[in-house]
Amino acid sequence: MAQKEVTETVATEETPVTVKTTHTIQCANPQSLEALPSPFILGPLDSLVFFAIPVNIVWVYESSTAHELVPITRLQRAISLLLDYYPHLTGRLHINSDNGIRSITRLGSGMSLFEATCNVPLSSFRNASTGQLHMPDLPAAGNALLPPWELSLEGVQREPVFTVKHTRFACGSVSIGMRIPHTLCAAEGFFHLYQDLAELYRGLSTIPGGSTPILKQPPHIQSLLAEAMLSMTPEERSAALSFQPPGYSIAPVDAPISTPGSSVTNAPPPMPVSGRELRFSADELAALKAHAQPPEGSGSRSVSTFSALCAHLWQRQHVARLTLAKEQKRPTPEITTSFLTSVNYSTKLAECPPKYFPNALMTPFVELDCPVEDFAAWPLWRVAQAVHSVTHSISPSVALSTARWIAAQPDKYAIHQGFPARYGAVMASAWNRFPMYSGAELVDEGGAPVSPVLASQPFTPITLMDGLMYFLPTREANGDVEVALALSQPLWDVLERDEEFSRCGPRESE
Repeated sequence: MAQKEVTETVATEETPVTVKTTHTIQCANPQSLEALPSPFILGPLDSLVFFAIPVNIVWVYESSTAHELVPITRLQRAISLLLDYYPHLTGRLHINSDNGIRSITRLGSGMSLFEATCNVPLSSFRNASTGQLHMPDLPAAGNALLPPWELSLEGVQREPVFTVKHTRFACGSVSIGMRIPHTLCAAEGFFHLYQDLAELYRGLSTIPGGSTPILKQPPHIQSLLAEAMLSMTPEERSAALSFQPPGYSIAPVDAPISTPGSSVTNAPPPMPVSGRELRFSADELAALKAHAQPPEGSGSRSVSTFSALCAHLWQRQHVARLTLAKEQKRPTPEITTSFLTSVNYSTKLAECPPKYFPNALMTPFVELDCPVEDFAAWPLWRVAQAVHSVTHSISPSVALSTARWIAAQPDKYAIHQGFPARYGAVMASAWNRFPMYSGAELVDEGGAPVSPVLASQPFTPITLMDGLMYFLPTREANGDVEVALALSQPLWDVLERDEEFSRCGPRESE
């Protein structure tokens, strides 16, 4: 694994980042709130996301001129204009304790912009051997550059749903950390939100005479089937409930009920979990994809790079768990061969307008019915076929029927997703398909364009989940993929000795 570029999280209690002040920002035009219903009801596909999960990214901009980079006053103005298009982000999340329906209340309470400083230059965080900048090398492994986040149900409902942290380094470089509850949007909507902020920010610096910039394409913020969460005719409800969505069930009356979505979170692993970033080059991915194609005459379909890479990482993790048990002289552990991913339907459903902001995700999963030793020995193409089947298992019509079924349920707390989140479960999200760098360009005080030198998700207490991985794009946009993977530390020790883990081509024996 030595040839693979790897960086690891190193969280520290003390960081050189200090928050100077917190700004509360409202819509630039108060009339933006008047068109919103209050409360602002979220839709069925927003309702099952675990409330404590945020979507968050840090963008880092390096200063190279004497001009000030990202002045806080200009950022405040851009955010205020942004809220005119996303006025519900001035409110607070509310989860009905009786039926689990989620909404945004207290509209007009405002969002929070944290203004912070870092007392050392950005260059001091560059990798000493490569000169590259990686998120795990930044203060508190990047977490110090994010706004604070409440993990409790009370805190999530009390604090702003939209927060931004502006951190100026000693050299003048700036990071922008942005957070929003996943129950309001998924990655696609989140990145559209930041692109919109960047577009308005650029417009402020280029339009003369104090003109107000406008977005070329405004977002659609109302959730699919939100109105059905409150009202359905008896006929509509009966039709919706007659459908049985794959992977979902209703908990028995006498079963303990948890917060919607909590059933899909992984139990704490027995060992500390650490996150590492693994970069796979375009050539490595091409070799891996070729290796994962089914043999002629098998009747199986060709697979994507995503399916091939997921299959590779899933199987090597599984082999590492078996190896660890053998080295520790323990009985073969109960390892689930389960895999879950997320599929975005915002562009697949005619009911979702362009630039749809709320959630339009389904999370299909599979648990393979085979002995754990057999799965370790499967050819890669067979594992890739399993991943391919999962990602294509839910049609748009089934996704829409599932959303209607969720909306029709009188008690959202009783909805249970059956993903077996036990030891060995693997979860993957393909964020490399989203524009983390493109459209995120800002300008300095002199009007010169500034592109982010880094855009990534820090490993947080939420994402440090054994078996969770995110595929991220790279700045170079050359087809490379950065994989942010969280595993228990003993598994990393095993994988460091696994030549197959970092070799993407076929084995000689095959």
